[in-house]
Amino acid sequence: MKHFYFIYLLLLLLVLLVVTSCDSGDVHEVYRFKSTGRTALLTGSVDEWEELPEGYNIALAAFGSTSDYALGQRILSASDVESGRLRVELSQLSDTVHTVELCVTNTLRKKTLSLQRLELASLPAQDTVRLESALRALTSASCLQKGFFDEACIRCHGGGNQSARGLNLTEGHSMAMLVNVPAASHPELLRVSGGRPEESLLHQILAESGQDVLHINHVEILHKLGVDTDVLRTFIDEWIKSLPPKDSNS
Repeated sequence: MKHFYFIYLLLLLLVLLVVTSCDSGDVHEVYRFKSTGRTALLTGSVDEWEELPEGYNIALAAFGSTSDYALGQRILSASDVESGRLRVELSQLSDTVHTVELCVTNTLRKKTLSLQRLELASLPAQDTVRLESALRALTSASCLQKGFFDEACIRCHGGGNQSARGLNLTEGHSMAMLVNVPAASHPELLRVSGGRPEESLLHQILAESGQDVLHINHVEILHKLGVDTDVLRTFIDEWIKSLPPKDSNS
């Protein structure tokens, strides 16, 4: 009887081995995961590219309706530009995404400058939303122009045929009128002193005590426009540090 059970167990083991070997061939089970969410596609022509100051990136980022911290982002790099054309995708956008933006973000993925935005709620339901970049130059200067000067400054400085304090911050004029140029109101100060943020008038008027410098509260004006001046000033300071000082241009 014991031999019978032994032979029975041996045969059962052989059957199991045969079945297992048959199933372990070249047939592989495929698991299919249904993709959810939209994809944002950013394209555009790019003539100039430079790295932003350390700790900052130009990104295609997704934001909710109440926070300036990106829910997800795709950092742009020079390798995303081929034959003068930019192409970047940000996929798996969830239902909580309110806007997709071309923007500058810091290491915490907090939005520093918004360069272009697309509200998803305003678009018809579709798998891919497309954004054509309005910036042909992806540089610190172009980001400041698009995200700061154009949005908050040119209404008084260059727009509507008026330039307060003789300062024109419209595109094509702003950098030449800022960098290492004496301030009309304070000739002892440079509007932007290359390499020296604290000695720059732009830095000083963006501080909380900035109204004491020009008797105009630029911080309050910017806050009303939704600008986080602390975040902006930090980026501007890093940009100024990267600029050559006035002495080196003489």
